[in-house]
Amino acid sequence: MKAIFVILSTVLSLTTIFAQQNKDVITGTDKAVLALNNLTDYKTVKLENTDFLDSAFINQGSEGYGILLGYFINDKLFKIREVLGFKKTGDIAVTEYYFDDSELFFVYESEKAGKDIFVSPDGTLDYRIDQPDFSVKYYFNNSKLITRTEEGVRETMLLPNEMFFDSQSKEGQLLDSSGEFSELLKLMYVKE
Repeated sequence: MKAIFVILSTVLSLTTIFAQQNKDVITGTDKAVLALNNLTDYKTVKLENTDFLDSAFINQGSEGYGILLGYFINDKLFKIREVLGFKKTGDIAVTEYYFDDSELFFVYESEKAGKDIFVSPDGTLDYRIDQPDFSVKYYFNNSKLITRTEEGVRETMLLPNEMFFDSQSKEGQLLDSSGEFSELLKLMYVKE
């Protein structure tokens, strides 16, 4: 009986320590993301539609579109913003990938059913979501997903859900996409 008590105490202690470490990582991540979003002195690389998307998505009857933006400071990629949408329905999904020295540490996905498109002060379209119908925050540490939080109800199919992957987890999909997009944007950045 004493051995069971020792084992349970050890497991509970480790669980508490792990939970506190995750909480610290989440708090630090939220602060880092806020700081990165407040930066203004950066360069961007923009890719559109078939520059990074499968042409089948673009050529759908509802006219899909995509935009991929890479944000660079001192020649280092710190953020990727992927926008996917359908022109006819106005459905839009935004995925933002955040990096620290080329390592993914946070992903924010949001989606909105219906039109939610704004015009920027410079007259260009600004595809953004002020109040998403659905959003997910993914927290990574050392390229491992440590936790995620969800809000709202998924209404569109623009954000891939884990259940739609036969051989890859959502974590794997996010890591692969961020790596693929990073390489593509870095290549385009060098060319500019």
